[in-house]
Amino acid sequence: MASAFLSSILSKTSQLLGSVHRWAVSTSSSSDPRSSILKDLKRLERTLKRIQTVLHDAEEREIREEAIKLWLKELKEVAYDAEDVLDEYHYEELRAQVEARASRKRKRVEGDDEEEVSSSLSTIEVSIPDGMGDRIREIRERFDEISEDRERLRLREEDGERRVFGALRPPPTSHMVDESSIYGREHDKQKVIDLLFSEGMGSGISVIPIVGKGGLGKTTIAQLVYNDSKVKERFDLTGWVCISDDFDVPRLTKAIIESLTKISCDLTPLSTLQVTLKENVKGKRVLLVLDDVWNEQQSLWESLRIPFLGAETVRIIVTCRNDSVAEIMQTVHPYHPGYLSEDDSWSLFEHYAFAGRESEEQSRLADIGKQIVEKCSGLPLAVKTMGSLLRHEIDEDSWMDVLQSDLWELDKDNETLASLRLSYNRMPPHLKPCFIYCSMFPKDYVFDRDVLVRLWMAQGYIPPQGRKTMEDIGDECFNDLLRRSFFDSFNYVGHSRFKMHDMIHDLAKLIAGNECYTIVDNWLPCFPDGVRHLYIQGEEELVKSLCSQNLRALRTLLVSARFGSIYRMIKEVTQFSLLLLRTECLRTLTFVWKSEDELPDSISNLKHLRCLHITSKFIKKLPGSVCLLYHLQTLILECDALAELPSGTGNLINLRYFRLQTHCIKRLPESVCQLRSLQTLDLHWCNKLKGIMSGIGILTNAQILCLPAGIKKLTNLQRLCGRYEVQGGIGVLKDLVNLQGDLCISGLRNLVSIEDAKDVGLKYKHKLKRLYLFWDANCEHDWYYDGLDLKAFLEENKDVPAYEKREEAVLEYLQPPANLKKLLINGYGGSIFPEWVGNPLSFASLQEIHIIGCQSVWSLPLFIHDSLGKLDASISKSMIERVSISCCQQLKYIAGLHNLYSLKELKISVCPRLLILSEEGLPSKLQKLHIEECQRLTSLPGMQTLTSLQALIIKNCPQLRFLSEEGLPTNLQDLHIEKCQRLISLRGMQNLTSLELLTIINCPQLRLLSEERLPTNLQDLHIKECQQLISLRGMQNLTSLELLTIINCPQLLLLAEEGLPSKLESLHIEECQQLTSLSGMQNLTSLRELTIQNCPKLCIHVEDQLSSMPHHVDIIDCPGLVNWCEIQKINCIQVVSGNKLTISNSWEKIMHGFHDLTSTEHRFDESSTSRVALLQPRSHLFFSNSWESFIKRPQAKLEELTIWSCMHILPLEGLPELTSLQRLIIKDCPGVRLLRDEVLPSMLKSLVLDSCENLRCLQLVQQNRYALEELQIVNCPEIVMVQGLDRLFFPKFLTIERCPQLLLSQDDWRPFIHPCAEIAGELEMKFNPPHSEETENKETIDDGTQEKQVLNCVMIERPNSVVSSRFDAADDCNMGQFLQLGLPSGCRSQCPVQNNAEPLWVDNNAVSPMFDDAADCNMGQFLQLGLPSEGVVSQIGNSNTMGSDRSIFRQGACGNDVLRDGRQ
Repeated sequence: MASAFLSSILSKTSQLLGSVHRWAVSTSSSSDPRSSILKDLKRLERTLKRIQTVLHDAEEREIREEAIKLWLKELKEVAYDAEDVLDEYHYEELRAQVEARASRKRKRVEGDDEEEVSSSLSTIEVSIPDGMGDRIREIRERFDEISEDRERLRLREEDGERRVFGALRPPPTSHMVDESSIYGREHDKQKVIDLLFSEGMGSGISVIPIVGKGGLGKTTIAQLVYNDSKVKERFDLTGWVCISDDFDVPRLTKAIIESLTKISCDLTPLSTLQVTLKENVKGKRVLLVLDDVWNEQQSLWESLRIPFLGAETVRIIVTCRNDSVAEIMQTVHPYHPGYLSEDDSWSLFEHYAFAGRESEEQSRLADIGKQIVEKCSGLPLAVKTMGSLLRHEIDEDSWMDVLQSDLWELDKDNETLASLRLSYNRMPPHLKPCFIYCSMFPKDYVFDRDVLVRLWMAQGYIPPQGRKTMEDIGDECFNDLLRRSFFDSFNYVGHSRFKMHDMIHDLAKLIAGNECYTIVDNWLPCFPDGVRHLYIQGEEELVKSLCSQNLRALRTLLVSARFGSIYRMIKEVTQFSLLLLRTECLRTLTFVWKSEDELPDSISNLKHLRCLHITSKFIKKLPGSVCLLYHLQTLILECDALAELPSGTGNLINLRYFRLQTHCIKRLPESVCQLRSLQTLDLHWCNKLKGIMSGIGILTNAQILCLPAGIKKLTNLQRLCGRYEVQGGIGVLKDLVNLQGDLCISGLRNLVSIEDAKDVGLKYKHKLKRLYLFWDANCEHDWYYDGLDLKAFLEENKDVPAYEKREEAVLEYLQPPANLKKLLINGYGGSIFPEWVGNPLSFASLQEIHIIGCQSVWSLPLFIHDSLGKLDASISKSMIERVSISCCQQLKYIAGLHNLYSLKELKISVCPRLLILSEEGLPSKLQKLHIEECQRLTSLPGMQTLTSLQALIIKNCPQLRFLSEEGLPTNLQDLHIEKCQRLISLRGMQNLTSLELLTIINCPQLRLLSEERLPTNLQDLHIKECQQLISLRGMQNLTSLELLTIINCPQLLLLAEEGLPSKLESLHIEECQQLTSLSGMQNLTSLRELTIQNCPKLCIHVEDQLSSMPHHVDIIDCPGLVNWCEIQKINCIQVVSGNKLTISNSWEKIMHGFHDLTSTEHRFDESSTSRVALLQPRSHLFFSNSWESFIKRPQAKLEELTIWSCMHILPLEGLPELTSLQRLIIKDCPGVRLLRDEVLPSMLKSLVLDSCENLRCLQLVQQNRYALEELQIVNCPEIVMVQGLDRLFFPKFLTIERCPQLLLSQDDWRPFIHPCAEIAGELEMKFNPPHSEETENKETIDDGTQEKQVLNCVMIERPNSVVSSRFDAADDCNMGQFLQLGLPSGCRSQCPVQNNAEPLWVDNNAVSPMFDDAADCNMGQFLQLGLPSEGVVSQIGNSNTMGSDRSIFRQGACGNDVLRDGRQ
């Protein structure tokens, strides 16, 4: 709707007109230009008021009359121009104020005694910008033309009351509903029924509101409840009335009479109608549904409910869209339905879109349909509308058009957008521009409430309301939109964040048109005219391309970086300067600055700028021209390198929010204390800031923030964010009278004077919401707070006495304000609490209290009014919802818990002396009770009265024998009991009809969960470490059970004799050594996860098979289930023995490879007639249905892995995590086609590939594989490539056999063959060609002996009289090993073996003189050669005879070589 912003703009224009009128009326001369401007302004004001009276009618007619739309568009354009002109004058006013203040300061410095001039605008001369009079006249004339057109368009003047066009009224609803077309609302129906009959309702009138956005299904849920037969049996009269927007009490009373009595009523006077209704309901039980209520007037509701006061019981179900409507009617908390699940949404869509279609046609359109359903985001009305829209469309193109459209055409038949549009039409005028502004952001954008409010403020959308601040009014606007369901809230790290539903976002985009625009790509599409608010998420080039566009009308420019590239936005100063020249009307500017240059001074041209957010890691200094942005309200500088702020920062007299994030700045300018409008100062990340604070002293810790002197002058400061360290006192808080939000004070034990705590006056800081008090300055905690963190530390060489009375006095003085919402007290050393703790007047608004580590306290009073513990009737009921008490070692009693009527959550932990929770009992509205480490607690009396209790958690209470003598409350949904060593039974479990989750852990005396049976609604059952538990009765009756976990229950004999419940989705049984049988597996049709581990006696009948394979199966160390697993084809088998693991898809292969498994790896239970095989402690047998468990199961110490006969592709990507793996064998695995180097562990020593028929390539090139010693490739017929054999890590043992396709070039081999290498098959001819007899004679040592041995040597071709010239190449060899050749005995006698460490040299004519070339050989070890008897040994061991002929052939590079005859 084109007029969405108009009301806000016209309102602001009227305000600025008043400002200009102030100086215009003071002129006396008719010839003064100001007189002419005044006349134009007065005429303009009258024209605007006339136009405003017809806006309502124009808004209603805009959607269906193009002429009205054009008229509103022109009106809006002129209004924007008018605001700009008047805003420029306001800028001149602000500049005059700043200059006047500077002038007064100079006079004070110069000692001028002249009386100070008042800063009132009436005494400050404001210059009129050139041409402003002409621009105002032009705007006035344009408005006159527009005003004349309103008569031609027959726009009707109204008094301002909203009139809703008839066609937009929703159709009346009734209680009739076709339940076959409703999906996913059974849970909601039951929740409302539970509210309807909850025990706390009592008699009288009770109202149950169902609140949610339009189209969510509120009416549907009410219809389901209303038509439930069991519900109707409880009432004498039932009625349904559709209220809609007209809350006319006489009309509604008449309609209620007719609906309840089913008889027509002709009465009209209200009094007569009320008497008739009262007589009809007197003494009866009445159920009434009021559907689609919009009324927000309490008086109208009170008038409607009066006749029901005489009834016995009245239950009224109300459906509405606003919490504000519910608040004036409700007697219980509203019920907020959720969105439909993905499955339910699809079922609903199918019902409407595919009814009557053939299956073939349905399957063709299903994929597109599911994407459309996803776009509807679970909104039932949207899903229904889309399904109905596409019901008669048979071609895919039509479906694709719907899918690809950002917005579905709005008309009377589109119930979804029509219903959302109705909510928008009824929105107050000041909320409309706030809502439409949000359409500038992309879908699924996460909104921060405070940030959005500041953006609204910058655009002037927040209307003034008396003395309220703009921030408070903005919060109210946001909360109003939230109540109207235009935002969805969620929790993020303890803070509320918000999103806008896609359908609502589409509605906002429809109304905004091109005014709000979003660019989230790296390219700039055709830029539309008239864009005023622009959000960009892209890269640097995209921002540059904007400079060529028409941006004169732009008022918001948010440039956001993509994640991970935050500093890649605006880089060139020239481009940015050009951008600034084209965007002079900007109110909001957010950008990321990459350049190392300073920002240009031209930024001061943005006179209208209200919000500036700069992010950069390069900016070191801001230009002084920034201080000329007098309109600036918000300044955020996330500039890590920023070292100083301009001295004129104090000139930003409108600045309300200042956040500074830098690691370099050391001091703030003194002028910061002149920012009298400042509401929030956030210096949280300025960890180098130093300075002097008045009255506190020098802050020496550079890592803790320091405030400038004169901080007390900022009297309007509401938020001070950051961590500050002070010496000995916290007096700075005295001056921050308007402090709000969060306040944390730590180190209270270090206060020098307790009077300092008194002077702070926390009691009078009424805007504080959360207060955290820590007595220890160094207390580590994980509490997160957004506000001021003040830490007191001791001054050097000073000591503060610590005793109870002193700490009690400090806490007495730190009484918080009555408006406080949350209080935390940590480490308090007193033995008693002051009187304000527990005083209803002090805790009037408190919602949450935490007492932690108060070691000396023995009693804790909560909400006690007097010494008798009685509450005064005039005191309002407690609002406390959460209480947490922990680590209070001496605490024995907690008083007043029963008075906490609103208490929802109570947690008590580590209070070993606590005897009883509360003698008076606990409040009935308690929803969650958590008790932990209360060693003396013996029982929990009165539990049955906690009718709202949903979760009960009890941990480590060793004296607890019974939970409750009377039984537990029937509404309990979650019961968790852990480490209660004396707990022997759980009584009355069968009565817990709402119980969904039951967890029992480490209760060794517990033998039976229930003497009768477990509740049938149980969904999750977890039992661990219950050593005496012998059976679980009635498992087959748990028809809702989905998860069952039983771990370490060694005495459990029987689990389910009649079978397990069919809805079971997850079954986990572990360490149940006596469990013998498990029946009913064939009934588990929903089972998704199955784990059975270490149940050695467990057997399952082979015919009891699962109907379908679960997603995940693990059977571990259960030898009795081997046959069952084989038949079930759970065939991912693993055998672990020590540090060896074998996995396979074939049990036969496993048994073949481990033929001694039953004798070595297993032992037999001789006492058992079935001779069940039990695994030894270090041997484990795993069955699984996938190899995912192999990846997830830790294998840190695994050294050998065998993968054998695995039919499917293995998860080899997990192998690098096996850092200890040394040997890998892959055999009979057809799924392995490529074995990449990166999947192999780096320290692998042995790799064997055997019979992998589809393996084509092995890569060994990516890593240094010096550890690899053995490589075997056998019977791999398809392998064509082995990469890496030419590397230096050539293995010591190489086997390549029966690989006919493998082609290796000579470059793949080193110029030697390893002595242990076996090369067989077709490659043998290539690398070991047959030798002739002559060659054989030449390459052997002809000495007639049979033994020859070469250890770690090179290849020897002629070791005798014909020594090969190959020795010539031994120029760099390393003779690091001992070489021995067996020679004739005669030679041995002449050349005995030498055992000393000296080298033995032999002078023999048979040794080639080419040894001379081995000049760099390292003959570091003993060499012995046996020579023929004819040779003469000239010298042995004489180093002087070692000449050029002493060189010896070298050792091979791999360290081992072989003789050519194949012998080593």
